[in-house]
Amino acid sequence: MLIGYSRIGKVQPLSDAELERKSLMAFGCLADNIYFEQNAVSDSRPQLNLAINALRNGDKLVVEKLSSLGYNVSSLGNILMKIEEKSSYLVILDISGQSMDSSTKMGLRMFKSLQAVADLFIQQDREKKMENLAKSRKKMGP
Repeated sequence: MLIGYSRIGKVQPLSDAELERKSLMAFGCLADNIYFEQNAVSDSRPQLNLAINALRNGDKLVVEKLSSLGYNVSSLGNILMKIEEKSSYLVILDISGQSMDSSTKMGLRMFKSLQAVADLFIQQDREKKMENLAKSRKKMGP
């Protein structure tokens, strides 16, 4: 099954959302399987969570562009991990003028590359937190 997800910024006109919806439907997503939200960059994305929760083994999450999933590399990594945990796939219709479908060999390589980049940021965040924790403990003394 194809699960579509469309997100536009709060300041974007709804006509942008309609263009994304048409693009998702042209790819094969049914209107009932398209999740949409209009929010600010820092807002939570409940519709994205619903779309990911709707995924089943072999399903594809289809988005117009990578930024639909978020702008934070760490959260993007978590989203990619959730998709993979569900044995599902990701389709990005426009990633630098190309499409990516992680159910294909080339798309899977691109998907894994995205995961690797996201993992770098996740590891960096984890290391910073551990360093700060060690500094805090050192200040507190024995």
